[in-house]
Amino acid sequence: MNGFNAVESNVCGNGVATISETVLENVRTLVKLRLRSDCEIKLISEGVLKGQSGDKVYHVMRKNTIELLAVAKIFHKKDTFENECKAIEILKSLKEAQKLGASTHIENLATFPLESCFLMLQSPAAGKGLDDYLEYYFKTKKSKSDEFIGLMKATARAFAELHRNTISSQRACIDLYVNKIRSLLGEIPEVRKKFEEECSYLSSKDCSERINRLITRAEKDRRLGSIIHGDGHPGNIFANFQEGRWVITWIDTDSLYLTTNGNELKGHAPPERDYSYFLVHLRNIYLRSMLELAEGVDIHPKYHLLKCTFKKEYEMNQHHVVKSHKDLQAVRGLLASIIRSFKRPIMLGSHEFNHEWKIRQLTILKLEKIVKKY
Repeated sequence: MNGFNAVESNVCGNGVATISETVLENVRTLVKLRLRSDCEIKLISEGVLKGQSGDKVYHVMRKNTIELLAVAKIFHKKDTFENECKAIEILKSLKEAQKLGASTHIENLATFPLESCFLMLQSPAAGKGLDDYLEYYFKTKKSKSDEFIGLMKATARAFAELHRNTISSQRACIDLYVNKIRSLLGEIPEVRKKFEEECSYLSSKDCSERINRLITRAEKDRRLGSIIHGDGHPGNIFANFQEGRWVITWIDTDSLYLTTNGNELKGHAPPERDYSYFLVHLRNIYLRSMLELAEGVDIHPKYHLLKCTFKKEYEMNQHHVVKSHKDLQAVRGLLASIIRSFKRPIMLGSHEFNHEWKIRQLTILKLEKIVKKY
């Protein structure tokens, strides 16, 4: 098992840490010893390419079948590994306390913390990622709206239930998100060297002043904190239709533990973080789908229906959404998308470059529309 120490610490150009064949062989051995001898592992995600932290994720399959036995995650950071372990226990405790009914979570089957990396075997989430469902809905003419309305309602109820049942008497701390916004704004002068025209509003005095007014307003508006997912984009939400209803499963929950108050099943984060972050990513999936479809195909009514369904269902179950906190989180998500797009290495003039440019333009306009209110 000492082969685990051979994990390469370098990171590829796409931000994903590489893993040596020696390590993979040890992972295969551990998986066979822990689960069954006739299994194999298959890479299913390239970390940040799917919006994740850069950790490698594998399916553990029964050999020569499609039977999924477990999911293997290899963590390169001890704190991320430990946070995910603790978050799974928090969600398990909430479930046992009957505070979660609309959602469930993956189970930690086994962990192997060693010197250079950490292996976690998890139970497989039922169904598939919400991002896959959404892409199918936007790109398929025959997709039934009723089915996806139900899916949006189930997702909204799962978020609202987590937030409502873990709310504390402690005021929500927004410092982390304010600092992130200021950090993102600090990156604009650097990218402006290459994208002068596109950065004109982002680096303008009007934009920074309005964002600062939004921050001031959010700091004044009282909001009680709760436990949140913290990275609740559609790729981290699995959905499965069973016994006449959608069941939501949370995955990649390491950020969740950071929003808890120690061992208490209460939290200190603003629920609007999950609410706005999910809507920003829903919009991103819609924009990418729109650009990939044939010209003249209008999917905006589909997007509008899903967005309004999610917002209405969440607000009906949560009862309280603070507008300034919602806008603060939306600005954070939009800024992150814009900066990430500027930095993504894409060949000038390529089809992908043109898509990114259009999405970036629309995202900047959305950001401007929000901050203009302050």
